[in-house]
Amino acid sequence: MTTPTSLREAEMEARARRAVMESGDWLTVDEILQLPGVRSRGDSGDFQPSCPNGCT
Repeated sequence: MTTPTSLREAEMEARARRAVMESGDWLTVDEILQLPGVRSRGDSGDFQPSCPNGCT
């Protein structure tokens, strides 16, 4: 059920997402690869997550 509160939350989230997208403040590939949990790029160019608990 849609409530006034859920509508307000959706509007706030939309504004926040728009602000992030329009900011242009993005990480480079090298910066992403330095983040914890990102191991490397695979052959396809996709980022490969590290799996501390094992991957399936």
